[in-house]
Amino acid sequence: MKTLHYYSPNQDQLDSNPSSFEFDFRNEHFIFHTDDGVFSKKYIDYGSYALLKAFIPTPLEGPYLDM
Repeated sequence: MKTLHYYSPNQDQLDSNPSSFEFDFRNEHFIFHTDDGVFSKKYIDYGSYALLKAFIPTPLEGPYLDM
């Protein structure tokens, strides 16, 4: 099967090839489960990492939703 770019409209034609990778950030350990057809399957991409580094944690009380 040919490799499709992640912006391709035919993502349902990709074979599943699940994998996972681990990421440590600010004393927290994360495990990401991923599959073919996603933007950055093997690591946190530079833009996402820069966004994480810029985030300033704010203590919030009660339920909240970030969309």
